[in-house]
Amino acid sequence: MAGSLKSMVYTADDGNEYVVKIDESNGELAGFGDVTIAMEIAGIVPPPLPKNIKMRYAVVQEGGSGSARRIQVGNPAAAIWAGNIFTLLLPIFSGTLAGQAVAWGIRLLVEEVANRALGNSADTGFLDDDAT
Repeated sequence: MAGSLKSMVYTADDGNEYVVKIDESNGELAGFGDVTIAMEIAGIVPPPLPKNIKMRYAVVQEGGSGSARRIQVGNPAAAIWAGNIFTLLLPIFSGTLAGQAVAWGIRLLVEEVANRALGNSADTGFLDDDAT
């Protein structure tokens, strides 16, 4: 169950920035930048994340129940990605501890996947199996 969604800035491994909609509380913990009003006014909001890039993420596990979650990591310099922290305080959504923040241990880090061969998978305008 996600909290409120917010447009935030994801920094790809190549340094490019993209806007993604992500759970606000997770994004703040995992190194995502904010899309500010000043960026919108100046017209410098990054483009949306291309479909050929899959964000890096951490798998975290709650010790008591063994529940696991996937938390996207917004920046390769974030503390969670750099190995500077080993637990996150995240809320529990069900059970007797529902709504309370508990420690989740970081179990796995999965790197960004960028399929450069696909590009942004733009539509060519051709019908399927039509050579013209």
